[in-house]
Order: sequence, then structure tokens, then C-alpha cells
Amino acid sequence: MKSENIINAFLFSIIGGVITAFVFLFCIKQGIIIPSNTEDNIKIVKDHEVSLPKSQNDFSTKVMAAVEKNSETVVGIVNIKKVKNLFTGKVDDVEQGVGSGIIFKKERDKIYVVTNNHVVENSGELEICLSNGKKVQATLKGKDTLTDLAVLEFTDSSINSIAAFGNSDDVKVGQLAIAIGNPLGIEFSKTVTQGIISAKKRNITVDTELGEWDINVIQTDAAINPGNSGGPLINEFGEVIGINSMKIVRNGVEGLGFAIPINDAIPIINELLKGRKVERPYIGIINPVDLKDIPDLYKKEIFNLPDDLEDGILINGITPYSLAEKYGLKKYDVITEINKSKVSTLADFKNYLYTKVKVGDEIELTIYRKNVFIKIKILLSKALD
Repeated sequence: MKSENIINAFLFSIIGGVITAFVFLFCIKQGIIIPSNTEDNIKIVKDHEVSLPKSQNDFSTKVMAAVEKNSETVVGIVNIKKVKNLFTGKVDDVEQGVGSGIIFKKERDKIYVVTNNHVVENSGELEICLSNGKKVQATLKGKDTLTDLAVLEFTDSSINSIAAFGNSDDVKVGQLAIAIGNPLGIEFSKTVTQGIISAKKRNITVDTELGEWDINVIQTDAAINPGNSGGPLINEFGEVIGINSMKIVRNGVEGLGFAIPINDAIPIINELLKGRKVERPYIGIINPVDLKDIPDLYKKEIFNLPDDLEDGILINGITPYSLAEKYGLKKYDVITEINKSKVSTLADFKNYLYTKVKVGDEIELTIYRKNVFIKIKILLSKALD
């Protein structure tokens, strides 16, 4: 019995060894196990370290081609203010801001640049820094506070490249986005950052000389820093899809970049090119307030408004000789609709008045006054200078 057990153990060990050898050779053949001292192993490691996947190569090539296409169209803009020296009495040039701009039009030697209004605001002189390092003086052709856009003009016969505008309406969330500009100053000119389109049709509230204004923007995670303002946000084809305009930074949160969609900018740019101030309708209502911001007690006791009237803007006064006075608007009227479009807030009202209609159009306002809704039609005229 003992000898039989020894024989069985011997046979099982032989069979096990054969199976193990067979599995090992099979794994080597299939590439599951690679001997560490073979020449092929060295090649595989080297290839993995120096070679990118074909799709990554294609991606990088697209980025480089898009950037190269705009290498000469992005400029730096230096906002210079004239300041009198209290000690010497001389007037000194003081740099009060740096931004970026996009060369978008050429007429013989006349070159036109679009940038942000806040880049050129309160300037004494404007200096353009070209991609080759050359500096030229520029003049302000026109600017618009609400859309944060400005157009500059300078003369230079050496400029050959102008930026191509894309179609921002076709932008898709998740697509490639590339920002070019001068973050933190001219010494970092032509800095390129890349990311994706994080969102479109975002409404961001900004303060302007005409009050708060909701501006439509494209959101991106491509890094946008001070000095990038006015520079282009481009797609993989090198087309400008937005004008970088602002950045939100919060503690512990990565900065969010925003750009004005180029389709929104083009009509304003065309007006500024003509050297004209953008004309917007003016009605003449004073200090309108969102109903949502009025305490319930005041709404009922002072303004005699029903509890179920929650949306609209309350007029606190009427400008003498204005359209509001001419067409019969009164203090404490509540505007609830404009051309049958609901008005929940002052931002809604301004957005419609400044973007959906123009000087010369007729609008119809729905007004709540003394327990009834009435309609008032107004033929729009331009805002006062």
C-alpha cells in the first residue's frame, strides 16, 4: 500500500510539471508573460515611453495648427494714463492696465482690433504690442459698456494676418477650447491654455455704468487670468468663437473662465467700426425694483399689491418729458410683461429692451395698476447721452 502511494504521488508530480510547463509556454507565446532579459521587452518599453497614441498625436496637431493660425492676430494692449507728478509738475505716463486684443479687419494700412471695454476704460493713450514685439499707438474707434466691447484702430503696413470668426451658435459642450492672450502682463504674451467648453448660454450679472446687466457668455475651463481679457477663445479649427472677458475665483474652487460669444459680439463690433455709439432704447422710468425684493408687508400696506402678484418690476418714479411720461406710465406701476414676454426681474426687462428691440420699434407693456392689468404701447427712441 505504501509503495502504491509513492507511485501515485510520482505520477501526479510529473503530470503537474507538464501542465505547468505547457501553461508557461502558452503565456509567453500570447505575450501574457514576457521574459525580462529579451531585446523585445526593451523595445516595447521604449516605444511606450516615447510614442503617443495616434489619436493623441492628431489632437496635439490640431491644437498646434489652431494656435499657429492665430499667432500673429493676437496682440497686447497697454492702457496708459497721463498723471501729473506732484513733485516735478511734469505729466508722466502710468500704465494702468494690460489686456489682449484680436486683429479682425484690415483696410490697406488701417488695422482694426477688438477687445474688452474694461481693458481700454479711462485711458489716456493706448499702445498695441504686436506679435513681433513692435509697439504702435492706437486710437479708440468705439466702445460699449453693456457688452464690454471696444474697437481700436492703428496704422501698420506689415500686418498680413487677420483672425477668422467662427459660429458660436454651433459650439458644443465638451468640445476643445483654446485661450490665447497675455496673462499677468506683456512679458507673458502669447500664452496658450487649453480646455473644453464647460457650458454655453450662461448669464452672468455684471456692474456697468448703466446698472446691473446680465451678459450671455460661454463658460470654459481653459485658464483665463488678468491680461487675457480681450483675447480670443478659439476652436480646433483656429476660428474665434468668443472674446475672453472675465473670470470668477473663489476659495477652494478652480477659476471659471468666460467669453462673449462671437455671434453676440459681431453686431456690436460692426456698429463700433462706424465710430458710432451703440444706440439703445430709452423709456425714462426711475429706480425700478424687483417685486421679489420688496417685503410682503410693504407690498400690501404701501403699494396695495395682491399676494399672488410675485413677478414684475415696480416703478419708483417717472423722468419728466420722457417716453414714460408721454405714454402714461405712472409711479408705482408694476411692469409684468413686455411684448407678451414675462418680466420677472429688472434684468429680464433690460435684456429684452436692449437686445430684442431697437430704436424705432413699438413695444407693448403689460402694467398692473390699481387692481387691474392694462396695456400701454410705446414707440421707442434712443437713450439720452
